[in-house]
Amino acid sequence: MAAPEYIAALGEWLHDCLSNHSRCHFAISSSTLFDPRSIELPTRCIEVTPTAAYLRDTQGAKGSYVALSHRWNPEAEAVKTTSANFQQRMSETELGLLSKTLEDAITIVRKLEIRYLWIDTICIIQGTDDWNQEKFKMGQYYERALFTISAIGGCIQAGKDSGILEAQPPKSLVRLAFKENGIRKGSVFLYRRDDKALFLTDVARSELISRGWVFQETLLSKRIIYFTNKVSFLECCSEAPRSFCNDMITEVPRPWEAKSSSNVSRILPTHSLKVNLALDYDPLTMWYNIVTGFSKTILTQQNDHLAAISGAAFEYGGAIERKRLEKSDKRWKNTKPTQDYLSGLWLEDIHYGLMWFAVDHQNRECPCGAPSWSWLSNQGEVEWQRRDDMSQSSLKVLGAEYEEEAQGVRRLPEVVIMTTKLRVKAKMQPLLIMPGIQDAKDMSVLTGVRVQASPCNQYYTFCHPSSPDWAGGWAKFERDPRVVELNNISSGIGATLAIHVASRQANDREGLIEHFMDLGRTVYEVIFVKCIKDETFQRLGAGFTCDLTIAQGFQAVEDIEITLI
Repeated sequence: MAAPEYIAALGEWLHDCLSNHSRCHFAISSSTLFDPRSIELPTRCIEVTPTAAYLRDTQGAKGSYVALSHRWNPEAEAVKTTSANFQQRMSETELGLLSKTLEDAITIVRKLEIRYLWIDTICIIQGTDDWNQEKFKMGQYYERALFTISAIGGCIQAGKDSGILEAQPPKSLVRLAFKENGIRKGSVFLYRRDDKALFLTDVARSELISRGWVFQETLLSKRIIYFTNKVSFLECCSEAPRSFCNDMITEVPRPWEAKSSSNVSRILPTHSLKVNLALDYDPLTMWYNIVTGFSKTILTQQNDHLAAISGAAFEYGGAIERKRLEKSDKRWKNTKPTQDYLSGLWLEDIHYGLMWFAVDHQNRECPCGAPSWSWLSNQGEVEWQRRDDMSQSSLKVLGAEYEEEAQGVRRLPEVVIMTTKLRVKAKMQPLLIMPGIQDAKDMSVLTGVRVQASPCNQYYTFCHPSSPDWAGGWAKFERDPRVVELNNISSGIGATLAIHVASRQANDREGLIEHFMDLGRTVYEVIFVKCIKDETFQRLGAGFTCDLTIAQGFQAVEDIEITLI
């Protein structure tokens, strides 16, 4: 794939995009215009010359560069930059032998006569404070690169770095004789290629794309070349992916939609992870799509949870700010000049954000230090139920507390800060949690909110202590609640505290509500909590109810101030 015709085709594609695709010069928030041909370079880059490659300090300099997106393997681990070899690499000594994928990336950049290449393995001092600083800049590095090399082929064979330029021949070949004037001169090989199928199997469902860091790298990159072990694909933000033969890959589903059970609206473009927030999309609704997809990916180091999506959070913060300035939606007219980003959620939309559900009850708690009320605290897939724009908030946020070393640093672009505590004012009452739902359809009809198709034993019913024989709603828990067995129910015994987050009117958008169900009935959205110490609570799960007794219980109590951790 490093043949002159491939390099020429790549150069033509790059030139066409840079010259004719104005959309590809904007960040996905559409709030920043930049030219990747003259952009501020990363802190360090690999300088690629016709004969060698050197690690350079490029902080503050301007130019253009290419970024590499790859999965770390033993070969990459062996050649990483550390505090032990950093000074040597920063001297005039050229970089020594690298892994096959890294060498191939240098070859591509060299043939295109581009001066700089950015590779995290080489350009960041691993295992030091340099990594802690640079990891939060990585999203911007990929977004502002001329293009990103997606090294899918380099991680096809576990444990062996096969590189990205050695494409394997297709399995089904037909060999035909090539003759000239009746004399055989050689052979012609023909095979049938389905580029859409190849893109699905080799790119969208590849091992590389399933990685947490790569999710953001793919989302933010303006132009990407996917190098697989069979064929390569080109993609930018203005066009669908295509092969080097110019075959467009259309109607390709996003990777996270393959087995998604989320009810969040599917409004992203269908052909990739590419997003354009300049379109008439609600950036908050799109944020939950992004989070749902990100939660399905794999992170080797779960402590990277916050950092691996911080670049996307920065862009979505910009989109929310742009929406506010446009004032095209009354919901945004009274928002603050800059939106608060609270550990993966947005203050403006905190009521919907708090109502996340862990898809798998067996998910482990994430060691990244995220608070229990944030989806970041869950080490596994999360989802939200369908949004209702007419929802009325009940819970009020009074303030937030941040990591000690980051006190006072709250606003974008500092999306790297972990919010640890949320001070709120809300109504709270004890409810009885009972074992799994027997009939998912009945619970959906009862609450006007669909219960997903996952096993019913992952869901619980709950009721008011005064009505233990009546299931008033359904809930799902990421942390074990206090479950009351049916034969041991007694008023007030074994109750779990529920906080009223928001309310909305029951509707029939889901096609669930039967003739006996009043469409005007109020649906209460609640989160369940456990008291850790005085006025301090940990989230256990979330649920919905239309039960009149539970509703009256919330109406009868006063708002109290508590802290969620």
